[in-house]
Amino acid sequence: MCSWWLDSYVMYFFAKKMWYEPIPIRVNLGQPYAKKELEAIKQFEFYDEIIQLDFKDYTREMVWDIIPGRNLFLWIIGANYGDEVWIGALYWERTWANMDKSHKFFQEASDVLTYNFQMKRDRTIIKTPFFHFTKTKVITWALENWITKEQLFKTSTCYNNDKHNCWECPSCFKRYVAMKLNGIDEEFMTNPLESEYAKKMRQETIEKNPHLAQDRMDEYRIIFNIKE
Repeated sequence: MCSWWLDSYVMYFFAKKMWYEPIPIRVNLGQPYAKKELEAIKQFEFYDEIIQLDFKDYTREMVWDIIPGRNLFLWIIGANYGDEVWIGALYWERTWANMDKSHKFFQEASDVLTYNFQMKRDRTIIKTPFFHFTKTKVITWALENWITKEQLFKTSTCYNNDKHNCWECPSCFKRYVAMKLNGIDEEFMTNPLESEYAKKMRQETIEKNPHLAQDRMDEYRIIFNIKE
């Protein structure tokens, strides 16, 4: 809802496939890549449906690329528009820095929102339809449901302030892996496999780091051509 990256783009069509009538919302929290993100979503087929909200002064301090408390803030906004608020959290995304993507937090946030919005409805629920998907599986679902690679190319999945995709940040590497494993090659100026993050992930895969989820490790073995 805040960052309309690849996962959120596909999730819109996923909701349509499930016979929902999604209300897409973009919230500008003043994230460094907000301007670039806006330029990307202007190409979306459903751009005219997107509700644009501006809280550009919200982001006063970020911890690395994380906006503390972002998801809870967005869920409160979303609950004003419907009884289900969807977030594109993926498999393995729960970390010590992303505890607002845990099952426990989803349940407790649903309870709090239900309590606060009871004058409007009986129940308000946070849903994470892609929680058991890797990004690779998100793209696989998209391709199997008539979303073309050209449509996916419109999306930006990058922390860089200006470049559409920098191919150096962690988010770009994960996008590269997901696209490559679905047989899609994107053009890049910098080889994603040579980024510092990619080198770190290669080493963790070789060492079988227990903090690296199994599905993710399996994908990295293929990308890095690591034999058992």
